[in-house]
Amino acid sequence: MNRYGILSLLMVVINVSLFFLSTGPNNNLSFWAGIFCTLSTLGVVFAVISKKWAPLLAGIILNGATFAMTILLILASSLGECFC
Repeated sequence: MNRYGILSLLMVVINVSLFFLSTGPNNNLSFWAGIFCTLSTLGVVFAVISKKWAPLLAGIILNGATFAMTILLILASSLGECFC
């Protein structure tokens, strides 16, 4: 595995750890969602640059999953604001 593959998987680890650190009632959800989307996009880019199958598949699947969870987080926050 080359350094871009490692960076791609490192983006997933950073994303998940930041998610657990950012939980709480007094956080700015749109700020954290922007950070999560940026890290996921960088992870996918690093996976594509790595040009090897194992980091490519792992990076795209894991970073895509964190990106999908971020989209759901944004959707949930926008729905929560509508019903208040």
